[in-house]
Amino acid sequence: MSATVAAVIVPTAVTAPAATAAPAITAHDVASAPYGALFAMGAPVYERVKFIREPGAHSRTMIMHRLHGPADGKRGTARYVFLGDRLPESFLVSEDWSRNGTPQGLVVPMTRKSRGKPPTPKYQSITTLTGPVGEVRAVGWSHRYLG
Repeated sequence: MSATVAAVIVPTAVTAPAATAAPAITAHDVASAPYGALFAMGAPVYERVKFIREPGAHSRTMIMHRLHGPADGKRGTARYVFLGDRLPESFLVSEDWSRNGTPQGLVVPMTRKSRGKPPTPKYQSITTLTGPVGEVRAVGWSHRYLG
């Protein structure tokens, strides 16, 4: 007696490795990189364009503008890196009254559409994580404003 054995070959799907998201940039990455490399890493670098003194306010308002390359901006201005949620190209933010020149608080986009009024309902805020790191005056975290 002979037994017949049939082999069934079931094709298996070859799956490509899952696309990995770009690793998040950390404050340590910013501190370890030369200024020019921050742009290659995709770190959002902003320059403080100027201060605005508002009547009756105990702190100044800062105008911030995003830089897209190491040669952008005005030489000698304070530079900041804001990790976390994406921020507008230009915005207003209060200066932390206890730390001169440090942005802190609610972000108000500067666009023709907004005309300096906060957008709703997606408010954003900035919190400073570190002090000066190389040519960057501070590294901060941008996040949804929770009230």
